[in-house]
Amino acid sequence: MTKRKIHIETYLTIFSTFLMGFIDVYTQRYNNSALISAQTGNLVNLGQRLAEGDWYGTLVHLSLITGFALGCAGGFLIGKYVKNHLKNWLIFSSLIYFTAIFRTFIPINLSIIILSAAAGLCLTFFRDMDGLDLNNGIHTGNLKNMWASMANMMIFRKRSEISRTARFGIIIFVFTFGAFVGGFVAKLGPGAMLIFASIICLAVQFAYPLSILRSRKNANAYKLEKAVD
Repeated sequence: MTKRKIHIETYLTIFSTFLMGFIDVYTQRYNNSALISAQTGNLVNLGQRLAEGDWYGTLVHLSLITGFALGCAGGFLIGKYVKNHLKNWLIFSSLIYFTAIFRTFIPINLSIIILSAAAGLCLTFFRDMDGLDLNNGIHTGNLKNMWASMANMMIFRKRSEISRTARFGIIIFVFTFGAFVGGFVAKLGPGAMLIFASIICLAVQFAYPLSILRSRKNANAYKLEKAVD
C-alpha cells in the first residue's frame, strides 16, 4: 500500500467518523431515539419495542437494520469495482445530499433507511487509519482494542502498542466530537443538521484533490528553482 493511499484512506476515515457521530445525533433526536451506526443498540431497542407492543418503534428499528444491511452489501459490491476512494466518498455523500434536499418530501422511515444505508456504506468503505483496520461508527470494538493495546503497552512494555493505542483513541475522540458538534447544531433544527453534514461532505470531496494539486505545484516550483540555481 502506497503512502498516498494510506494518507487518503486515513483522511476519509477521520471525516467519515466525525459524520457518523454527527448523524447519529440527528437520528437519535429526530427519529424516535434511533441510531444509524450502532446496530447493537438498535437490536436492543427492537427487542424492547416488540416487548412493549410499540409497533411504530419496531418499524423504525427494523428500517434502520434493513438500511444498514443494504448499505453494507452495496459497499461490498461497489468496492469490488470502484477502487477510487474519492468516488466512494461521492457515493456515500450522495445519500446525505439526497436526504438533505428531499427531507420535507420523503417519509421519516424512508429517510432513516437512506441514512442507515449511508452508515453501512461508510463502515464498509472507510475503515483504515494509517494502516490500522477499525470501525468508524461502531466503537465497542474500538474501545476494546484500545484498552487491550494500552494494557499490552503498560504491562508488557511493548512500545509498538503506543501508536496503535493512539490511533484507536483518536478515532473514538473524533466520533465523540462529531456527536458533540451535532448536539449544538441540532438546536437549529433537522434541516440545519443535514445542510451542515452536506457541507462537510462537499468540503472533504474537494479539499483533498486541491491539496494534492497544491503540493504538486509547490514540488514543481521547488524543482524549477533548483534547476535555475
